Amino acid sequence: AMYSCIVEPFCAGFDVRPPPAWLVVFSTLADLAMIAHTLSGFFTGYSWVGEDGSVNVELHLVKIAWHYLTHSFPLDAATSLPVQVGIVALPADQGSQFLRLAGFLKGSRAFQVHAEANRILGSAEVQGGAVGTVRVITWMALGCHFAACAWFWPVRESD
Repeated sequence: AMYSCIVEPFCAGFDVRPPPAWLVVFSTLADLAMIAHTLSGFFTGYSWVGEDGSVNVELHLVKIAWHYLTHSFPLDAATSLPVQVGIVALPADQGSQFLRLAGFLKGSRAFQVHAEANRILGSAEVQGGAVGTVRVITWMALGCHFAACAWFWPVRESD
């Protein structure tokens, strides 16, 4: 997911055409992993804290699927589109703006990375100190990168 947060917005903002073969292959592999993640979301239980403070885990498939459809599925599905394959397959004038926008929006996978990092680094002791500092610096760098790609897109279009 981190690959898509960095490379896909760069390719969209700077309109990298034609994309190098390694980029298409690696992006396709990352997209396949995200498609597998999206499909697994329909079968992965979730937890919540009850009114009494107890942690509950939902394991009923219908409830899991409905929860996933109404929460994470739209973002997961939108960021799983194989954008680089589409750029290679379509002529430059067909669907290029849509594909560039879809590639740019793959930067929103950073929210998924952030949620996973919070699950892994759940305790305040782990999130503090050096780990917390590295996370803040990483988020600042990703934000600057995303802003630069977003800024360059209209600048390039105005030429």
